[in-house]
Amino acid sequence: MTGPYTRAEGGEQYILHYLCSKLRAPKLATLVRLQHGHFSQALITCVLAARRILDKIRCDRGPEMVNAIMHELMSIMNIRQVKGAALTPRHQGTVEQSHRTVMRDHLILMNKVCKAFPQEWPSLVPALEYLYATAPQGAHGLSAEDMSNGYAIVSSRDHLLAPFRVPHGLAETDTCAKLFTNFRTLYHIFTKVLQEKSLGVQMRTNEHRWGRRLK
Repeated sequence: MTGPYTRAEGGEQYILHYLCSKLRAPKLATLVRLQHGHFSQALITCVLAARRILDKIRCDRGPEMVNAIMHELMSIMNIRQVKGAALTPRHQGTVEQSHRTVMRDHLILMNKVCKAFPQEWPSLVPALEYLYATAPQGAHGLSAEDMSNGYAIVSSRDHLLAPFRVPHGLAETDTCAKLFTNFRTLYHIFTKVLQEKSLGVQMRTNEHRWGRRLK
């Protein structure tokens, strides 16, 4: 988490960094404030943007990460939360390095390239995220997007769709209950639409299919 920045036109003041320790390409989300609801919404946004349900998350002991809502989210999604020692940022060295890199590139993009006003900084965050995901890295010239798509082939579908299949009544806090209820409803509607579409394609195909007669 970095900020507070200059208050933007939409009220944004903070950036959440969601960093994969292997790909080293962060997902970024802007926040208006560090209240539990805003933070959990930004975190879910980054998780969905990454298209992966992580096994373990490392974080500091900030109040936005250590609270009842986050504890319930981690428990329901079966994510192990590893907390660094209090007031010891070196335990999060990889993330802190990412913070400095993003802030540097963000300033270059604002001042040297776009010559943007300070209040316009949130509009450039998606461009930074896109560059980090698609730019070649390392000696082999593979981007984070290349490696992520390759890993997706061997990933479990059940694991990836777990947030959308949480049983009703499992969540206790109002924020988590509303979140997973919306996910479950969206999944049911999306699945129904896909099934109806597939059935329509199948019926149209069968209308023009000639049956074979074997003699």
